[in-house]
Amino acid sequence: MSGKLHGGWRHGYTVLELLLVTGILCLLLMIAFGTGSKLLELSRRAKCAGNLRQIGILMQSYLADHRYEYPPGVYQARDENGNTVGQAYGWAWYLAQYHEMKDFRCFICPAIPPENVQPGLLKNLGINGYISYAVNRYGVCAGITAKHLSAFQTSMPEPSKIIFALDYDAPNQPYDGWYRASRDDVNTNWDAFSKRHSGAVNVLYCDGHVETGRDKKAVMGSDRRQYPWAEEQYIRLNDQAK
Repeated sequence: MSGKLHGGWRHGYTVLELLLVTGILCLLLMIAFGTGSKLLELSRRAKCAGNLRQIGILMQSYLADHRYEYPPGVYQARDENGNTVGQAYGWAWYLAQYHEMKDFRCFICPAIPPENVQPGLLKNLGINGYISYAVNRYGVCAGITAKHLSAFQTSMPEPSKIIFALDYDAPNQPYDGWYRASRDDVNTNWDAFSKRHSGAVNVLYCDGHVETGRDKKAVMGSDRRQYPWAEEQYIRLNDQAK
């Protein structure tokens, strides 16, 4: 019988011992699962930061060959009556075209489930393309309109303090990400920026370095015209470009 001694040896285990061992095993599994999930999250966040660093390298090369003028956040041609015509293109399209890119995965955060990424959209970085990161729309890459033009990096006294692009999972957009963001977007919908990485957001600055922030106020800044968004400080008007 279980627990009975035979020649000084006991065979089998009591119910209490089995419960104790089972409990320990469950606890170890819970710890291992939690640690594994944490490591997976850290890995995804690190890969996401790597994506932004790669985008930063692509952008610096683009700038050097374009008088240090940033591409438009979004551009669509207009006819003689001022009506938009044809395909609209986002800032990532300009980088991809300039570098003749064949692999567009750097524009997709690794936290996005693979089944949510539509492969065909990776080849179309126009307005309907799939991009996980948004550019600073009022401080760096304006949309080409009748009024605004993008900024020159050479006009910025401290590019290392000005946001170029960051994580953004915009609500009500068809392909998860979007192209442009502003300080007001951060203020009104912080979750759209921080939910991919459990409250953290990866931010690429205009000098090419990347930081990971968890504090909404730090990412938003204290004033729209100051760092890190520098809205309306370096964006040019059409009459300034003449």
